[in-house]
Amino acid sequence: MNKLRNITLTLFGVIMLIGIFAPTANAQLLDAAKERRAEIREIRRQDSIAYNNACKTGTLSAFNGYLKAYPKGLFVEQMNNRIADFDIWSKAKQANTIAAYNEYLSQSTTKAFKTEANEAITELESIDAWDKIKLTGSLQQVKAFIAQYPKSSRRAVAINRSHELQAVYYYNQHEWLKALAEFKKTNGRSSLEPKNQEMYDYCLEYDEFRKLDEYTPETTLIAYLNRHPNGYFYDKVSNIIAVNRAKRLDKYSTSTDYDNALAFARDYKTRAEVQHYISKSQAAAEAYQKELKAWERKQNGGWTDFVFGCDLTGNLGASEESQKICFDFIVGFRIGNYRDPLQFEVGLKPGFVMPSYYYDDYYGSYYDESESYFHMPIYGKLKINICNIGEKGKLFVFGEFDYNAVRDDYYESEMSAGGGIGLAWRHFDIGLYYQNDIDYIDPHSLGASVGFYF
Repeated sequence: MNKLRNITLTLFGVIMLIGIFAPTANAQLLDAAKERRAEIREIRRQDSIAYNNACKTGTLSAFNGYLKAYPKGLFVEQMNNRIADFDIWSKAKQANTIAAYNEYLSQSTTKAFKTEANEAITELESIDAWDKIKLTGSLQQVKAFIAQYPKSSRRAVAINRSHELQAVYYYNQHEWLKALAEFKKTNGRSSLEPKNQEMYDYCLEYDEFRKLDEYTPETTLIAYLNRHPNGYFYDKVSNIIAVNRAKRLDKYSTSTDYDNALAFARDYKTRAEVQHYISKSQAAAEAYQKELKAWERKQNGGWTDFVFGCDLTGNLGASEESQKICFDFIVGFRIGNYRDPLQFEVGLKPGFVMPSYYYDDYYGSYYDESESYFHMPIYGKLKINICNIGEKGKLFVFGEFDYNAVRDDYYESEMSAGGGIGLAWRHFDIGLYYQNDIDYIDPHSLGASVGFYF
C-alpha cells in the first residue's frame, strides 16, 4: 500500500508540474511560427520585386542577375523561360521590322515580350502610315492618324501638321486671324512647308496691319513700313501716310510739303486725292498771300495816299539880274506806297516866288529891288526805291516835271524838270533836288522838300 501510495503521489506531482509549465512553452512555439511566416513573406516580396525589376530592365544580364540572387526563387522557371526567349527577341529587335516581330510571336513559346512586340508592330505601322500622308494627306487623314495611333512617335509631328493644315484652310477662306491662331499652335515658321511659310508671314503682317488706320500716329506707320519694306500691305500703309499728310496741308505749306505727301502715294487714286488737297492748299496759300499783301499794303499806305507838304527852292547861284527864292505848299496824291518799288505822285504846288534883281542908274549907283508874286505849278513825280534804310525806311531817287499853270513869264518859264534823292517812311519823307527851268535864263535851282502822307 505504501508503494502504491508513493507512485500515486509521484504521478500527482508530475501532473501538477505539467499543468504549471505547459502554457509557457506553447506560447513560445506560436511566436516562433509567426516570425517564420513573416520572414517567408518578406523573402517572397523581395523575390517578386527583383523579378519585376529584371523584367522591366529586359536585358540578359538583368535576368542572370535575378537567378544569381535567387537560385531557388519563386520565378526561376519564368526567368529561365525569359532567358531562353531573349535570343529570339533580340534578333527581332535588331531587325526592327514588322515581319521580324511577327516571327518572334510565332516562334516564342513563352511570349515574354509579346506586349513589346505588339507595341513595336503598331509603332512601325504608324511610321509607315505617316510617311504616306505627311506631305499629301488631307486634314481629315491627319486627324484620323492621330486618333488611330495615340502612342505613335509621329504623333507630335502629326499634331503640328494638323494645325498647319487647319491654318491653310482658314487662310483660303480669308479668315486670317483664325489662320494665324492655328499657325501659332505649330512648332514655328521653320516647321511649315515653304509655301505655307508665306501664308504665315501674311497672317502675321495682317494682324499688325489691321490695328492701323488714318488716326494712327505717323511715327507708328513709318515704323511699320521700315519693318516690312516688302510687305503685303506696304502700299496701303504708305497711302494712309500720303493722305494724312495731304489733309494737313494748309495755306502755309510749301512745295516741299507737297512733294513729301506725293512721295508716299502708291497708286493713281491716292495721287489724285493728294493732288486735290494740294490744289486746295495752293488756293488757300494764294488767297492768304493776297490777304497778306493787302494787309501789308494797308499798313504801308494802301494803293493811294494824300500828300501835304512844302518845298523851298532857290537859284542863288544865278546871275545878279535873276536871283529868286520859291516857297511852295504841296497838295496831291500818290499812287503806290512808300515800300513799292515805283511810286507816282501828282498834285499842285501853290506858293510864292520872291525874285531879287540889281541895276545901276545913270550915276553909277546900284539898287536892290525885290517883289513877290503867286504861282502854282502842276507837278508829276516818279519815285524809285533804291534800298532799305533801317527797319522801316527807304532810300529813293525821283524825277519831277512841273507845268507852271500860274506864273510870271518874266521870272519863270512854262515848264521845269528836275530830280533828286530822299528818305521815306510810312507817313513822312524828305528830299533834296535839282530843278531846271526850261527856256529861262540862268534856270538852275536847288531845293528841299518835306511831305506828309495819310
